[in-house]
Amino acid sequence: MTLQSFFIGLALSLFGFSMVYKTDWYLGFMGLNEWAENKFGGGGTRLMYKLIGVGFCFFGILALTGQLNDLVGGVAGSVFGARLNK
Repeated sequence: MTLQSFFIGLALSLFGFSMVYKTDWYLGFMGLNEWAENKFGGGGTRLMYKLIGVGFCFFGILALTGQLNDLVGGVAGSVFGARLNK
């Protein structure tokens, strides 16, 4: 884990947390999403913003702990057939 990945992970985690905690601000800034409202029902846009925020937190924690490269390498290796050199 490098210092750069630590700060990137911290920034991603904080951004994701702010999306979950201040969903109404993001709703006012970006507006309603018709797809989310149709698929998830009333309040679907809020749910979508919260799910995106949780995703940012997840990937931020992975970057913070240095596990993001392993996850991306493993997924890319299984999809494209590449071998990881360890």
